[in-house]
Amino acid sequence: YTCFGNHFARFGSDVARLDRHPSMSTHPRTPMTEADLKRHLAGQTAMGLENVFVPHLHAPDLSGRLAGIFAEGKGTILDGVVNADVAAGVAALWNLSRQSPLFALAAQGLAQHLGALWAREGLIAGAQVRTKIPEVGQLLVLSGSCALQNGRQIEVAEAAGWAALHLDPASLATDRKAMNAVDRLVAGLTEAMGAGRSAVVYTAKGMDGRAAPEEVPAERLGAVYAETMRRMRSALALPRVVLAGGDSSSYAVRHSGAKALEIAVFDVAQNSHVCRLSAPGNAAVDGLEVMLKGGQVGGDDYFLRARAGTEG
Repeated sequence: YTCFGNHFARFGSDVARLDRHPSMSTHPRTPMTEADLKRHLAGQTAMGLENVFVPHLHAPDLSGRLAGIFAEGKGTILDGVVNADVAAGVAALWNLSRQSPLFALAAQGLAQHLGALWAREGLIAGAQVRTKIPEVGQLLVLSGSCALQNGRQIEVAEAAGWAALHLDPASLATDRKAMNAVDRLVAGLTEAMGAGRSAVVYTAKGMDGRAAPEEVPAERLGAVYAETMRRMRSALALPRVVLAGGDSSSYAVRHSGAKALEIAVFDVAQNSHVCRLSAPGNAAVDGLEVMLKGGQVGGDDYFLRARAGTEG
């Protein structure tokens, strides 16, 4: 959440300011050294920025306040501590957008509350999204994260009897080597999962084994995981895959051949989605459920929950 312009993120059972977060402050690609979003974004845009703090979000003049900021050619950073804060900001932005176009950049909360607002106004058909994850017999996790929390999640899965295959970042130095790595991964996964086990592939366990960004291009790792995902789905008819790591998971979806993502389940407890890939004509991908997980997201049992489901 963002409060008084500073962003905070969960780490296990704790919450830390972003520049003091054990994982995000030392992220290998995007280390967060500043939690004040106004100061952080000042390094990325010449546009002036103004804060709108929590007390302002529920004032009757919110739309007018935002309109005044925009009229000066500035952008704004809106706080959001609870869902009601986000909903208030979204309603004001939607109201102003009908007068002139706006550009908004946000996490999933903006899209979630905008969709809910449109449904209430009858602009779209309201659809009920499931909130309970159904169980699957086996789960494959493909992890490119070096977050400490993700490392804990891998260790919990191993302790539960999952197969754990380490993907050496050095083996991805070239495209040819990367495809050879896919062959080795598929062979190892086929043996383990063919025996009925769930499995996790990882490049690092937390900080242990972390590679510099130039050593493991995120797009190449994403391509490796996309091909591994396709081949394992074809071989074992896997119903669900978890892609862990912000950069690698997004590239894996881009390289998967999918055309769209459909939200199948929203897990309120861990604030994550089960999505369904849409890839007409691509049987190896179409209909596959995927969970895209940031490295620091979720409790220690995240992977176990993703397999066992939450319906029981």
